[in-house]
Amino acid sequence: MLSNKLFHFVLAVILALISVASAQPPSTRRLTIHPSTRFCLLLPYSVGTPIGPGVANSISYCTSSTSVVRYARKFPNGFIKSAHYTEGTYGRYTQVTGRIDRTKFHLSSNDQGSQSMPSSPSNSYCVGFNYFVQFVEPNENIYCLRCCHDANDCPTNRGGEGCRKVIPGNYN
Repeated sequence: MLSNKLFHFVLAVILALISVASAQPPSTRRLTIHPSTRFCLLLPYSVGTPIGPGVANSISYCTSSTSVVRYARKFPNGFIKSAHYTEGTYGRYTQVTGRIDRTKFHLSSNDQGSQSMPSSPSNSYCVGFNYFVQFVEPNENIYCLRCCHDANDCPTNRGGEGCRKVIPGNYN
């Protein structure tokens, strides 16, 4: 049986761990796209974690600080190599596509990446839109993000197809 002091110490440690675990603000999983110089992507919490296994614990990384994505991290220097911004007819969607340098996030050339969407990781969303779909494909050094008002413009049921087929755009 635990002594009274030991019991209170263990209880305090457990409560502190719960507090730390729940302290990650929900805004760490927000995405945003402004003209191509400012946008965010969801990437694994820890640099070097493969994209697929890291989806559940991913957080926002942005090109620069933004008030709508508080607590986001900045992309490692040189990670984003290009960014091409496109808007759908009547503002139905907005997207950014481009190239990355996987070595700046310590990603493997064998990492085929993964898809992110509002349900994965949980509590993620694109500010000002109802839906989003994102791919980061280290094996091809490309990424894409589309934020949409209508689910039909953000096909999340094509996860195995990747950026070029799901989100046509400029990947130079």
